[in-house]
Amino acid sequence: MNFLSKLIYYSEAAFQQLVVVGSQIDHELRRRYEVKRRCRRQSIFSLADKIFTW
Repeated sequence: MNFLSKLIYYSEAAFQQLVVVGSQIDHELRRRYEVKRRCRRQSIFSLADKIFTW
């Protein structure tokens, strides 16, 4: 392999790796956001529950 084809090959591999890592980070952030939102929703419901059962 000459220099140019090596460069293309490695940059493609690096790009693939970047895409994989990016999608993992995106998934993790979405999951954390979903957990936070669920917790907030539960706290609102429990607050309403306390008010109505008081």
